[in-house]
Amino acid sequence: MKITKALLYVENETVNLRLDVRDALQIIDAASENFTICGNAGESIINFKEIIGRINANKVELEVSLQSGLQTLDKFELDEEILIVTIGKQSDLKIYIANRIKQNSGEFNWHVINSTYARLGYLSLQKSLSDYIPADTANWLKIQIKKFGASIFNDCLKTVKNSSVLILGETIIDEYIYCDALGRVTKDPLIAFEKRSHQNQVGGVLAVAKHFSGLGVNANVISKWSDQDNDFVVSELKSFKGLNLYNLGSNNSIKKTRYVDKASNARVFETYELPTELDYGAPSQEITELVKKEKMMFEQAIIMDYGHFFFNHNFAQNYLQLSVPVAVNTQSNAGNRGFNPISNYIGSDYVFLNGSEVQVEMRNRITNVEDIVSELGLKLGCKELYVTNGSAGIVSWSLEEGVIVAPTFSPTIIDRTGAGDALLAVISSLRMKNVPIEIATFFGNIAGSLLVGAIGNERSITLNDLEEEANKIISKVTSI
Repeated sequence: MKITKALLYVENETVNLRLDVRDALQIIDAASENFTICGNAGESIINFKEIIGRINANKVELEVSLQSGLQTLDKFELDEEILIVTIGKQSDLKIYIANRIKQNSGEFNWHVINSTYARLGYLSLQKSLSDYIPADTANWLKIQIKKFGASIFNDCLKTVKNSSVLILGETIIDEYIYCDALGRVTKDPLIAFEKRSHQNQVGGVLAVAKHFSGLGVNANVISKWSDQDNDFVVSELKSFKGLNLYNLGSNNSIKKTRYVDKASNARVFETYELPTELDYGAPSQEITELVKKEKMMFEQAIIMDYGHFFFNHNFAQNYLQLSVPVAVNTQSNAGNRGFNPISNYIGSDYVFLNGSEVQVEMRNRITNVEDIVSELGLKLGCKELYVTNGSAGIVSWSLEEGVIVAPTFSPTIIDRTGAGDALLAVISSLRMKNVPIEIATFFGNIAGSLLVGAIGNERSITLNDLEEEANKIISKVTSI
C-alpha cells in the first residue's frame, strides 16, 4: 500500500541537481501517488520537465512559498505516516526533527531518505546492472529504442563476430598484493600491513586483446615482454581464441604492483617497474616489416599508448600508416603524467580518452567536457572522439553527428582499472561494423560498468555478457 503523504524537500542546490531530482522522484513514485515540493531551494526545480509533467498530471502540490523551508513541516504531526525525500544537506532537518521529538512524547512515523544515499543503498543490493537503472539512463534508452527499435541491439552484436584487428602497445603485468592493516607503526607516522596473498594478471594490450577475443574478434597483438614472463603470458591467454601474439622481446617487462587492503578492497600503495626507452621502444618500421612478413589481415588497428616507451612519439604519425582505420587511446598515469598527449596522433580516425585527459589536452579543467569535445575533435582531425566521463557516462563527438551523450549505469565500484580498455574494445568493434554511435556507446557503458565491479583485469567481456545485460536492461526500461 502506498504512503499517502510525501514531501520532496530541497534544502539547497546540489552539483547534480537534475540527477538528484530524478533519483528522488523514483523513490517518491514507489511510495506515494502525489507529493508536496518544499524547502529553501524548492523554486530551483519547478521548471525541470520531470516536475512539470507531474504538475500537469496533478501529482504535485506546491507550497504557497516554496522557500518556506522547515516551516512547511510544522503542519504535520509526528505520528502521521509521511515520507520526506531530501535533496542537499540534512543537518538543519535533523535538528528540526530532534527538537520536535523532544517536545512530543508520542509515536514518530516520519520516514526521511536522502536521494543520494538511497541511490547508494540500491547499489549495495544489486546483482545486475538492471537492478537499478538511473532515471536519466532509462529515459535516454527509451528514446533510442523508439528511434532504432528494440531488435537492433542483439542484431548489432552479431555483426562483430569473426572480424579482425591489429593491436599495438605495451604489455603490463599487474600484481595485486592483498594485506591486512595491523595499525600505526610505533616510531613513524605510517600504517603497517601484513601480506596475505597475491595475484598476477595480464594487463595493457593483453587485457584489451582478451576483450576482443570475448567478442569473437580475431586479434593480432604486437607488444613486448621479457622471456621470464613468457610462460605466464601464454598460460593466461591460452584459453582465448583468435589471438596471435607477437613478442618483440625486452629485457624487462612493465610491472605494476598494487597493495590492497583486504577488508575494503582499497588500494593503499602502488609501485611501477619500468624498462628503459632504449630497451622497450618499438620503431614503426619494425612493426610494419613484421605485419608484411606475417601477412597479417585486419580491418582496424588499435593503438594502446600507455606512455611507457613502446611508441616513439617523434615518429608517432608513422604508426597510423596501416591502410585501415586506426583507433588510438593514450593514457595518463603516474609514470607519464603530462608527457603522453593525444596530440601526438593527430589525424587518427577514432580517439578514446577520459575526462581528465581531455582537460589536460585542452588546458581547461573548468568547462564541462561536453562543451569542449567538439573543439578537441576538430583540433585532432579525427572522425570520432569518445570520452569516458565517470558517472556522467560517455561523451562522444563525430564530424557527421556532433555531440552525443550516453548516460551510464550505476554499478558497484570495486576497481576502475581496465574499464576504459573494455569500453574501447566494445565501441571500436561495433563502429568497425557501422553500428550507430548511440548503440555502440550503450554497449560500451555496459562493458565499463561490468569491469569496475571486478579487481583489475580479472574479468574479460564476452558477447554473452553484453547480450544478457542488454536484454535485462531493455526489458526493465520498456516495462516502466
